[in-house]
Amino acid sequence: MEPILSLQNIYKAFGDRVVLNHVDLLIEPGEYVSIVGASGAGKSTLMNIIGLLDQNFTGTYAFNGQPLSKREHSRFRNQHLGFIFQQYNLIPSLTSKENILLPCAYASGKIQEAEQTCERMLREFGLEKQKDQPVNTLSGGEKQRIALIRSVIMDPEILLADEPTGNLDEKSGRRVRDFLQEMNLAGKTIIVVTHDLEFSNEAERRLKVEGGELHELS
Repeated sequence: MEPILSLQNIYKAFGDRVVLNHVDLLIEPGEYVSIVGASGAGKSTLMNIIGLLDQNFTGTYAFNGQPLSKREHSRFRNQHLGFIFQQYNLIPSLTSKENILLPCAYASGKIQEAEQTCERMLREFGLEKQKDQPVNTLSGGEKQRIALIRSVIMDPEILLADEPTGNLDEKSGRRVRDFLQEMNLAGKTIIVVTHDLEFSNEAERRLKVEGGELHELS
């Protein structure tokens, strides 16, 4: 079976500081992977490259065995990757439903199916009454649930979560962790960056960024 993601010889530097020194990473379909490391070690930089939010790197990035050219990055990111951010990254002036459907802006053919999924998940997450409210009127927990729904609205194969529980209380953080476990059981590939060792231990495979290199943890 081909890895769903293959990153080979990835090099990234900020000026004279080398952050990722010719790193290789293979991710198998359906894996749940956590990435840990000291502050400033480069784990979020690696996640930004995996998510193609940072395209200023050297090396090869392949999906299902097929290398992606630079011009394919945006389309691939929109169609195959879902993101959960520490700061939610919601647009305050838009409603809950509008924020959830934002990833569909470049995939008009899927909008009807996405709207049905959105309505269903809003009910499942207890947010049906808040769907037409601007998100700046919602509580932190409600914003977090909107962000979770948005991450899967395009039915991506891969979910990327960068410190998704960093600003949450224990109950809300547990909700995020349970959501990722459920998505993994449903067949999605999960990659999480976290400083929380208990959270990282829930993954079936653990990696550590240190000294510009990537190490497997037992």
